[in-house]
Amino acid sequence: MQSIRNDIFLTQLGKRIKQLREERSLTLLDLAVRMNNHAEQLYRIEHGKRNCSICTLQKIAEALDVSLPELVTLPKK
Repeated sequence: MQSIRNDIFLTQLGKRIKQLREERSLTLLDLAVRMNNHAEQLYRIEHGKRNCSICTLQKIAEALDVSLPELVTLPKK
């Protein structure tokens, strides 16, 4: 199994979250309200600047109406 560097993984995960959010025509603030969270924290997650807990990822998945595996499945290069 090939390992991926943390910074690359966080950047790719953030892009995936942003993609799903934009597909649903949601702003960062819309998503934050759905999660009862702060838009600034979501901004940092989407830009790969913040590592988050599995619980936060689950909240994001629920707010985007996707499963956790669907949220964290990144495109293969």
